[in-house]
Amino acid sequence: MLIIFGIMTFLATTLNYENRFTKDPTSKMNAKTDLFVLLQKLIYVFFFNFFKGPQYALFKSIILVVFSCLTFVSYIRNRPYYSQTTQTIVELFAGVFAWTNLVLLFTQVISGAQFTGSLEILFLGIPIVCCLIYTKQENRLKLLMTSESQIETGDECQKKNFYYIYIIETKEVTRQSAIILKGYINHHTEVCPFDTCPIKAYKKMMLREKLTAESERKKKA
Repeated sequence: MLIIFGIMTFLATTLNYENRFTKDPTSKMNAKTDLFVLLQKLIYVFFFNFFKGPQYALFKSIILVVFSCLTFVSYIRNRPYYSQTTQTIVELFAGVFAWTNLVLLFTQVISGAQFTGSLEILFLGIPIVCCLIYTKQENRLKLLMTSESQIETGDECQKKNFYYIYIIETKEVTRQSAIILKGYINHHTEVCPFDTCPIKAYKKMMLREKLTAESERKKKA
């Protein structure tokens, strides 16, 4: 029965994602991490049901640490969510969960010693983990500046396109997005070898509009 349930859930999880950009903050571009999380939960059910004795406490803590850390890495590498805000929130929860399991394993290892500071370590580490995740440097800017001919995989191309969409949508409310978009347009117009490039045409149009506006202002003066 567990195998049948697992197969049905795997199929549902694989099909439960959007293959296009939407305004839904929970929409996903792929289901790779979801499949891994589902497999992880099934493994948890198996081990926690068949290894119930206190002698297995350390073993179960190791299992929790390994899979929670792998889940955290999977969320960072695959970036399943279109929304940057949703992606950051999910990474925060996954990071805090992994940190909690690490502290739990540490507590299990030193259970024979007279140490009672595990709870303090947990609460001291949570804000540090959150700050590291929120301020981490990503390679999306480098990927944005990479030419399409140098991109090796479809996932990289997809990430580049959706990051480009993200900075366009947030350029009016986020100063950093406006700066990145302006820099990308200037960089692309310099390196793109095609004269029919839409970005080049857009920049020329903006330049003509600017010159026209300045000319009309001088005539009125």
